[in-house]
Amino acid sequence: YVIHFDDANYITLAHLTLINNHSSYGTVVHFEGTASYDTIRNCVLKGYTTTSSSTDHSVLYAYGFTGQHNVIINNKIQEGGTSIYWRGSGTTTCATATTFHGNLITNTKGYYGIYAYYNSGLSFNNNNLQRSSTDQYRSAYMYYSDNDFSFSNNTFRVTAGSTLYGLQLYYINYTSQNPAATVVFENNDLEFNNTSTTYARLAYAYYLHNRNNIVSIKSTSGSTYSQLLNYYCYYTQAKNIRPLT
Repeated sequence: YVIHFDDANYITLAHLTLINNHSSYGTVVHFEGTASYDTIRNCVLKGYTTTSSSTDHSVLYAYGFTGQHNVIINNKIQEGGTSIYWRGSGTTTCATATTFHGNLITNTKGYYGIYAYYNSGLSFNNNNLQRSSTDQYRSAYMYYSDNDFSFSNNTFRVTAGSTLYGLQLYYINYTSQNPAATVVFENNDLEFNNTSTTYARLAYAYYLHNRNNIVSIKSTSGSTYSQLLNYYCYYTQAKNIRPLT
């Protein structure tokens, strides 16, 4: 890694260009332990160009992480096997109240756009993800995001030539099933282009507001699975959705 937040609090990185071109260990920023109230803004974070799913090729990386109120805002996040890998420790020991806002995420190969697992109060808003390649890809892979959750006003333009998991939002507000939580998937413009099987799924969510989204899937062969309304979702409000164009 280039920068390591190890239980480090109240630190801001701003207006920096951080590059890691190592072909085996390409992490740019590593969050660890309980690092909290840290901010990365207006930076360029660039990793090694690869199709590898290894976490060693994550541009932003956190694993078993229980920090809170960290903000990643208005950055250019480039290349890497995974642009953002953000994983808490468990369903009740989560990374808490992380904000990803206004970032431009670009990848010419890559395996994951954002991988987020075991979070609480996660916000992923106003981000622009662009990826064009012929390889398999997972644009947004988010599991067990509990309590408040926001995936809003994002723009995705993704092209693949193998299996494409454009959207996998599973188990949202699922552990706590908190009716007072603000849980939204709204105002997103997501376009997935592929020559093979393509998935866009939002499943096992509680008290979700699913509204005003455009999800376009264009596949020249293979199967298309678009399940964005009520696939095992409970107490969910959905309107103004265009799942296929």
